[in-house]
Amino acid sequence: MKPRNLDPASRYSLKAWAGPVRRTPTDSSSQDEGGDFRWGPLFPMVHEIEPASDLGLPGSATGREVMENGMKLKDGNVALWVVYRRVKP
Repeated sequence: MKPRNLDPASRYSLKAWAGPVRRTPTDSSSQDEGGDFRWGPLFPMVHEIEPASDLGLPGSATGREVMENGMKLKDGNVALWVVYRRVKP
């Protein structure tokens, strides 16, 4: 994944978190049977979010470096939150 529209000359602080995405029971599923997890919407499991240390994200980088190098994403159903903040123009 490659972010866009960053200022190439500015330095950014970067952090990322990831969590699994799973199906939730449908509204029509029976609570007595534990719910039907084969159908229904996908939602991030917020209680399982962890720092995403395997994205190859540096702690800080220039906008040019981030846009050129991007981030490595894992396969599978994962919700990813990336926070970046310009720390030096």
